[in-house]
Amino acid sequence: MSDITYEEIMSWNVKAVALDVDHTLFYDCAYVYVSHAGKWLRDMVKRGVKFVIVTNAGIDRPFFMWLRHGIPFVGFANKPKPDGYIKAAKKVGCKPEELAFIGDRLSTDVKGANAVGAFPVYVEPPAKDFLYFHNKKKRAREKELLKQFFGE
Repeated sequence: MSDITYEEIMSWNVKAVALDVDHTLFYDCAYVYVSHAGKWLRDMVKRGVKFVIVTNAGIDRPFFMWLRHGIPFVGFANKPKPDGYIKAAKKVGCKPEELAFIGDRLSTDVKGANAVGAFPVYVEPPAKDFLYFHNKKKRAREKELLKQFFGE
């Protein structure tokens, strides 16, 4: 994610950027930023990018982001269903189609963003991230889809 530049975000022509938590901002179920994500986020906030956190997880880590950076959040979002994306857009004063969504899951983040007309941005999950068993199975299916779209 940290290779996404401010200029690139501006080229998306969106009013705000929604961020997933697990495997995008933080390692799964942890308070440790994925490499360089903390610095990237601080830099983007300083440059005026408006963010909102959207997660299927609870509110503890998004609350931490709100305390640290003032970023609003939607916890228990139930992605890919539209409600969490719609709530996120309202929290930052825009329509869902004026929102970009950065996430690491095709089956939740990208699918849900597409469903509400948001601009989906897929990022690769961290290579060394710990994955629970159920996530390993889902990742294997997503790898097959990525191969179909992008080749080996």
